[in-house]
Amino acid sequence: MIFSSTGFKGRQSSTIRILLMLVLFVGVGYLFWKNYERSMETIQSRHIVNDETETLDSDLQKEIVSFSGNLQRRFGIGVQVRIFRGFIVSPGDDSRMIFIGLSPAHQESTILFPPILKRALPQEVVHHLQVEHFEAYWEDGDWQQGLIEALNTIGQEMMKIERGE
Repeated sequence: MIFSSTGFKGRQSSTIRILLMLVLFVGVGYLFWKNYERSMETIQSRHIVNDETETLDSDLQKEIVSFSGNLQRRFGIGVQVRIFRGFIVSPGDDSRMIFIGLSPAHQESTILFPPILKRALPQEVVHHLQVEHFEAYWEDGDWQQGLIEALNTIGQEMMKIERGE
């Protein structure tokens, strides 16, 4: 007979095996995808925040990475923060990256803006951030708070530009 009970059970069993294999492949693919995302986030966070002094806590580093990602998605400009043990080594100009370099040991700071953003921001804000902002924080020894405030100021000023203020 063509439709015998053993033939039906055999087809049902092979269908279940095929479905289980399909679920297995989808599950493994999903896990590889999540691992890839996590690896990329780790690589990007190392590029965004580089702390030679190892003084920034992980929560602050995550906030900086999140802030940079939000700016990148919204404005096409990210943030790179480097904390140096010695003197600051400025990178070359990057038209898509705000560079913030800090040297707590030498109490120096450097903030480099992409040329288009530097022209769009109010010059008093650029001057304040590049020259005056960190002085009070160096004196208090709370340069991490100064970094947070600098990032907040940059974010607020970019939002003003977006709103046309």
